[in-house]
Amino acid sequence: MTTAEIEVDSDLVLTAEETADYLRVSLNTALKLLREDVIPAAKVGRQWRVSRRALDEFLGTPRRQAVSSC
Repeated sequence: MTTAEIEVDSDLVLTAEETADYLRVSLNTALKLLREDVIPAAKVGRQWRVSRRALDEFLGTPRRQAVSSC
């Protein structure tokens, strides 16, 4: 995703720290997800910018679940 594709409305764009809070994960985990392009984001200078829509889509994506042995 390019910077131009990210929403510019300040209410809809989050920093890495805000992303971590929104996902309720550590900042390191959020940064790893951003760096590995698991969540689409853009860097502005040295800071990350993430659209809330991208986070909502990430949360709505099915994840692998641990298989329990019975």
